[in-house]
Order: sequence, then structure tokens, then C-alpha cells
Amino acid sequence: MNKSRAHLALFAMVASMSLVVACSKEDDTPPPADSGMTTPAPQAAPGTAPEPSGTTPEPSPAPGTSAQ
Repeated sequence: MNKSRAHLALFAMVASMSLVVACSKEDDTPPPADSGMTTPAPQAAPGTAPEPSGTTPEPSPAPGTSAQ
């Protein structure tokens, strides 16, 4: 019984340490440039809205109705 408790405690400690390491953000490095991953598109500055195009598309008819 005592051996199984020691094994369980060791397993719990290893699992918690691996979780801490996996969630750590201190040593994160960006992927290399030639990894094939694309960079995300730049986001608009906060508080700015996209410019309206000036044209509004016509709504499509509801299913089951005829368009005339």
C-alpha cells in the first residue's frame, strides 16, 4: 500500500509539472520562417470600422418562392 501511494504521488507530481511546463509562456519561441506557416493578417486598429462599399446587394428570394 505504501509503495502504491509513493508511485501515485510521484505520478501526480510529474503530471502537474508537465502541465506547468506546457502552459508556460516564458520560453515560447516563434516558429521558424521556413516552416510553411503563414503569418496572420494584421488586424484593424481598435475603434476603426471598415469603409462601406456604397452598394448594397439585393436580398435573395426566400426558398420556395419564385423570383420575378
